[in-house]
Amino acid sequence: MWIKTHEKLKELAVVTAKCRDEVNWLRIQQFKKGERIDFAKTGKEVYEKYSSYQILP
Repeated sequence: MWIKTHEKLKELAVVTAKCRDEVNWLRIQQFKKGERIDFAKTGKEVYEKYSSYQILP
């Protein structure tokens, strides 16, 4: 039981890190283009991509 929970939490941590990295990458791209960084847009974009990903029941 503990190992199963540990694996799910580990997978959740990996997905969370990927999500955070993708948001940061999008924001860096906006910065490099000289655009204003749109925090709401980048967050929403990535949220919509990962919101269907379910690890925990």
